[in-house]
Amino acid sequence: MISVFADVMRVTDTAAPSRNSPVHSWQSLLVEEVSMLSHLLRLFRLVLAMTVFWLLTSNFALGQTKPDFSGTWKDTASTSTSGCTESIQQRDTLLKVVVDTKLGGGALLGGLTTEHTYTIGGKEEIKKTDDGIIHAVSVKWEGTSLVFLRTDQEGANTTTTREVWSLSENGKTLTATRHITSWRGTSDEKTVFEKQ
Repeated sequence: MISVFADVMRVTDTAAPSRNSPVHSWQSLLVEEVSMLSHLLRLFRLVLAMTVFWLLTSNFALGQTKPDFSGTWKDTASTSTSGCTESIQQRDTLLKVVVDTKLGGGALLGGLTTEHTYTIGGKEEIKKTDDGIIHAVSVKWEGTSLVFLRTDQEGANTTTTREVWSLSENGKTLTATRHITSWRGTSDEKTVFEKQ
């Protein structure tokens, strides 16, 4: 009986692969390959998730619609005898603004109407008046805001104005903020318009 048990143990020892045997090497290699594949799979999932997130955020940014400022807008500070009304036509990159200003009294009694046409995203437009004043203006989008960059040069004096238009969520309020820099110093202005 003891002899049979010893024979079985010898067979078992012979069947079990040693650490240096080709079978054991193949098993180790298989384990390493499986581990590497698992690591690569986790890395692939991470890259895939980052790619999908980037695509979603990029499409949202690219698909962000620009507001339409078209309409008739009245300065909230206007009164029955004085104030400002702007009629805006916006079509693609074309922007036309008609400004109707009512002057309250004194020597300035009456009103003034001016008309401006801009190209959104176009090159800077430069004009020179008969009295030698040079006006330069450009208009561009910054997010959902329209930005006007103006430079007025009269002799040695230069005035730069950065005007930003923004529209309320309900589309009924237009806010125009201006930062003005000149030889006199700097100033900030704000005008709020309500859609008529």
